[in-house]
Amino acid sequence: MTSQGLNLSGKLFFSGLTAGTFGLGSWQSQRYFEKIEQMKEREIDLLREPIVYDPASATTKDDKASFRKQLIRGQFRHAQELLIGPRGPPPGALAADGPTSGRSGGGMSSGPQGYYVVTPFELKDANKTVILMNRGWIPRHFPEHDVDYDHPQGVVDVVAVPSQGENPRFMMPPHNFSKRPPRLYWMDVETMHDVTGDANGLFVAVGNTDAEEEERRYPVKPSPSTVGEFKISPFTHAGYAFTWYGLATAGVVMTRRLITRGRM
Repeated sequence: MTSQGLNLSGKLFFSGLTAGTFGLGSWQSQRYFEKIEQMKEREIDLLREPIVYDPASATTKDDKASFRKQLIRGQFRHAQELLIGPRGPPPGALAADGPTSGRSGGGMSSGPQGYYVVTPFELKDANKTVILMNRGWIPRHFPEHDVDYDHPQGVVDVVAVPSQGENPRFMMPPHNFSKRPPRLYWMDVETMHDVTGDANGLFVAVGNTDAEEEERRYPVKPSPSTVGEFKISPFTHAGYAFTWYGLATAGVVMTRRLITRGRM
């Protein structure tokens, strides 16, 4: 290949590198600003007093913005309990920061692993509506070694916020229904509905106060000040954006050098 051909190939390569990394930086910047705005909206919702849950005017599955706390009265169906995981605890439930905080910097978590406990919750309304309630997180060894955790009996009041299901990550294994309670690897709302029979809608129970002010009981719940947090924080997206923009800048410099050398 001639020197001119090599120069052309280099220009094309570094131009493509510049465009690609700049696009990734722009996408990460967009995610940063989107999450900052969503966190502000969630904080406003979570500061408001709970409202009594009305199934007739419940939040639809497409309304992802609402984090208004709901006061829900009903009774748990513990016999149909499901465990979702393994995964880390809710942000701030065990500690404010560090490896046990449940906060991720975007990579693999080194903190404790466990399961979210999702239980059908039968409302005390005329239709006996049933919803799915994420009651909180338990350590992984609890179900493996039959360690007892809280199972409220009778009619109870629960403060919760609407939640959404999840999509499976690449190469996720199938759910494990051979164990009791069954283990699901992600918040598969469709499967949870099928297993429980008549449960609709997913909610996350919220603790009364911050974790350090409340006697710890399992399942541990996210506090009102952290339930609106993202697993990957906006500042992680800002770090990614800085990295991609840096690579794009390097691509511009290299492309400029190749173009300048080609004119000499």
